[in-house]
Amino acid sequence: MSAEGDIVATGVGMISPIGFTADETFNNMTAGQTGIHEFDTGTENYNAAGAIKDFDAEKHFDRKQRSRTARSTQLALVATEEAFRQAGVIFEGEMQLTPDELLGTVIVVGTGYGGGNNILRTRDAIQGGKSVSAFDSTLTLPDNAVGAISIKYGITGPSTAAVAACASGNVATIIAALYLDAGLAKRAVVVGTDAILEREVFEGFGAMRRALAPKKIIKGGVEIEILPEQASRPFDQNRLGFVVGEAAGVIFMEKEESAKRRGAKILARLAGFGHTSDAYHITSPSVEGGKLAMVQALANSHMTPNQIDHIQMHGTGTWGGDQSELYKVKEVFGEHVNKLVAEAIKSQHGHTLGAASIQSQIVGMMAMNRQLIPPSLNIDNPMDGVTTQENTPGLFFPRVAHHREINTVMTNGFGFGGKNAVVIWSRA
Repeated sequence: MSAEGDIVATGVGMISPIGFTADETFNNMTAGQTGIHEFDTGTENYNAAGAIKDFDAEKHFDRKQRSRTARSTQLALVATEEAFRQAGVIFEGEMQLTPDELLGTVIVVGTGYGGGNNILRTRDAIQGGKSVSAFDSTLTLPDNAVGAISIKYGITGPSTAAVAACASGNVATIIAALYLDAGLAKRAVVVGTDAILEREVFEGFGAMRRALAPKKIIKGGVEIEILPEQASRPFDQNRLGFVVGEAAGVIFMEKEESAKRRGAKILARLAGFGHTSDAYHITSPSVEGGKLAMVQALANSHMTPNQIDHIQMHGTGTWGGDQSELYKVKEVFGEHVNKLVAEAIKSQHGHTLGAASIQSQIVGMMAMNRQLIPPSLNIDNPMDGVTTQENTPGLFFPRVAHHREINTVMTNGFGFGGKNAVVIWSRA
């Protein structure tokens, strides 16, 4: 910690499959709603996605802006504005930071694909004999949202993208924290975003063994239809794989001295983080890498395992992924695992890829501030070591919104390629 104090969060924003703001998302989560519904994937075997319905880009952006921003960037911009309003960075539509303060602000966008799906539009235009826009190439870049946020708000400080698959949001948080701790910035715009609901993506994930939840299975020689709302089943014995979703989440972080000077309300304090690589396999997780990231995060936070109250699990709903994560958590927390309360937000949102761990961080902060943990859906047959009943052995996932005193929350983010990033926030 520097002389300017802790790193704190003063604003959050989110647009998700079940809410156009962070508050709406959290309220719908606690009500037990799901954002996973039937979706035309363009494939034969998959029919579910966590899509953001009724998002009208024309309400937020003019024609010129729409032509120069990918959908993932548009979602990021909407969530950024919400976070800025809550943090008091924008008031009545006017930027409140001075030019010097904007120079002292870093932007880090975590994403898996960025605007990569726009290369498909370019291909289709070329094949259809249509003209190609001069901005088609820049739309495909992973850092499309970085430039868009900088330009819209006049932020002249450092800016970059963190591309770390499903761990991108947590990695973005860590990179931003390192900038702040090094004194290279005093405030940070931390973003996680992805919007890649494309046929090619569904087919690609579907080609991986037991990765993507199918629309039907064969059990005992009988074909069973899977309802889209029940397709994502993290930590259930009958889990089928993940469901692809889209979302954006934003955290406005700053040094405590900066927040106090502005009179901003502090939502949470960044306690610490861990960041490791498996060096093992492109899709199958190792045990040691994720375990070490959690151990690092605890050490960096100067905490013992017994000081963690709530854990936001990576929980994709894949067979090997959930088993591996549960084993790591039990190894790190020992008997304290029976006192933790956990959540798997992908049961309600699907796997939003680069946005996933930022969403989990935001939901964890809101859970601390409201002392209320949203439910995890579709855990009808808990896997060994998991329970949906409080005060029974196992990692506890509430099936309905659950009131609990929580002062600390750990968020796990594990990505393809063996990327592990863990972030711990404490109550303000």
